[in-house]
Amino acid sequence: MKFGLTLMLIRRLAVEISEINGITVPSVWKERKMAVGWSEACTLSRATAFNRTITAEFHKNIEECLLRVPTFADGTRIYMLEEASTTTVQKPRKVIAQKGYRQVSQVTSAEIGILVTTCCIVSASGTFIPPVMAFPRARLQPSLLTGSPPGTIALKSTSGWMSSDIFPEVMAHSSSIPIAQKKTRLF
Repeated sequence: MKFGLTLMLIRRLAVEISEINGITVPSVWKERKMAVGWSEACTLSRATAFNRTITAEFHKNIEECLLRVPTFADGTRIYMLEEASTTTVQKPRKVIAQKGYRQVSQVTSAEIGILVTTCCIVSASGTFIPPVMAFPRARLQPSLLTGSPPGTIALKSTSGWMSSDIFPEVMAHSSSIPIAQKKTRLF
C-alpha cells in the first residue's frame, strides 16, 4: 500500500504492547511514549562552542548592554532571528518489510521538491513579528501564502535560502510592523 511501518511507529508500538501485556520497561520509554532512541547529529563547532566560558562572556556582554541602554532591560527590544528551511516533499523514512523484498517504497507528493526558508523573529518579552518566507521563484503568487499566519510576507530568492540580497527586506518588514501588532504574545 506504499505506507510501511516506520521505525518510529515500531518504537511507539513496542511501548503500547508492553503496557497492554504488563511488561516492565525503562521509565524513559513511558516518558517519551516510545522505545529508546538514538542521539542527534551535532557539529563539533556547535558542541564545543557551548561551554561555561563562552556562556559567561555572552551574559557579561548582555549585562553591559542592559546597563548602557536601560530601555533594553524589559526585553521588548531584544530579538532573536531564526531561519528554518523546509522542503515541499516529505523524505521517506526507513520502513520494516518482509525479508527478500527488494523494492519497498513510500508515497510522496513528488520525487524532487523545492526548498522554502521561513524566517521567524521573536523578542525576549515573547512578542513576535509575522514570518518572512523565501521562495525559489521568479514571480510570486499570492497562493504561496495560503494558510500562513496573518502578516507573513513572501520574498523571491534564486535558491530558496535567505541571502544578503533579500535580508534588507526582512529587516524592513520587521521595522514596518506597528507596535500594536508586535504585542501578540507567544505564551
